[in-house]
Amino acid sequence: NPRMLGILSAILSAVFLAFLLSPIHRIEPGWFTMIGMMACALSFDRHHLGKFLEFVEWDTLFFFALLFVLVEGMSELGVIRALGAAIISFVRLFSESVRMYVAVISVLCISSLGSAFLESLPYTTTMVYILLELSQQSLPGVKPQALIWPVSMGACVGGIGSIMGSSANLICVAVSSRFGDVEEERVHGQDFLKYG
Repeated sequence: NPRMLGILSAILSAVFLAFLLSPIHRIEPGWFTMIGMMACALSFDRHHLGKFLEFVEWDTLFFFALLFVLVEGMSELGVIRALGAAIISFVRLFSESVRMYVAVISVLCISSLGSAFLESLPYTTTMVYILLELSQQSLPGVKPQALIWPVSMGACVGGIGSIMGSSANLICVAVSSRFGDVEEERVHGQDFLKYG
């Protein structure tokens, strides 16, 4: 349908332009996504908007929203600062010549285990807060900027460790449970741990 393709292209172009101009108008990009979705729904079938809302993975979206609230709450309570202080005090136990090696290995292991069970995106946000805290303290022999690489590698490795490891894993489980006709078509936690 060329007419609908033209309408969709115009809506997508307007949303994309709004994204690009967000530094100027300072409106959150999520609003333009919602407006674009509603414009598309009204263009296709204005009398049955509910059927378009059924395709949204609401439980997954609420889960991510609450996970980010949890991470920000931990930051406000000082848990992240305490974790950063624990990592710093552990690294200080070693001589200055090997501190960087110990910091890299520690951050890599902590990131791998942490992101396997906490979801990579909020966990990486948490680790960035810890690295910012580390950069404000003087720790001879350690370059905090170089520790972003073990955080990144650990988050990637941890992302395949469990269902909670990445957004794609969570979406896969939600979609398979929604659209799997028989039990064998659905992905469960024990299946994911077996096969990855």
